[in-house]
Amino acid sequence: MPSVAFRVPFVKGKARPRFSRGHAYTPKATSDAQETIAAAYIEACDEDVLRASEGVPVAVAVLTTRNVKSGFRRREGDSHDDLQKPDADNIAKLVLDALNGVAYEDDSQVVALLVLKLPRRRGNEPTTYVGIFWGDE
Repeated sequence: MPSVAFRVPFVKGKARPRFSRGHAYTPKATSDAQETIAAAYIEACDEDVLRASEGVPVAVAVLTTRNVKSGFRRREGDSHDDLQKPDADNIAKLVLDALNGVAYEDDSQVVALLVLKLPRRRGNEPTTYVGIFWGDE
């Protein structure tokens, strides 16, 4: 089973589309993030960019790490779980859409998806880790 893993130095979710003069468009911050994710994937592939052929199942794992906010003082019972935005589903949408046509023909090929927002820790940099796994071709 082929696989590729890579990271990007941010944690973002896909923003809602915006509308202007009756047309929908993707906000620039979202399209920039998608381009960065696609470029990181291509770089992780080295010379041979791997793309799952149409009809090949794909599994995607996304993990995020973030820092504890500077003013946070831990009290008994406090959690460092990452319960802040972006939502896990919006993180997944951003990654899956960024890899559409790059790592696979269409994101309908994704048959398994794991999104895990790891607990916040002091000293963590905002990072999104992505792993892509293909079924047998």
